Amino acid sequence: MMCDIQNTLVFSFDIYTPSINAFQIHEWLDETVHIKEDEVRVIQTDGPLRKEYVKFISSESMMRVLQHIQGDINFHHVNGEI
Repeated sequence: MMCDIQNTLVFSFDIYTPSINAFQIHEWLDETVHIKEDEVRVIQTDGPLRKEYVKFISSESMMRVLQHIQGDINFHHVNGEI
């Protein structure tokens, strides 16, 4: 785990839904969450806990994303599950 959680968003995925690969996560972060590549310092996956940690380069970048998503945001699996 990251020891410095400042400017970090955690996205949690239901453990009962299909597995998601890194490519799918990166596409979702770009296309749905609208996180820009140059705003991110690191993305870390915790597979067993089904969490994605996105550490931003600044609090301003993180706040821009938070204002955009305003709460829950869905991931659409290739089999149609949300």
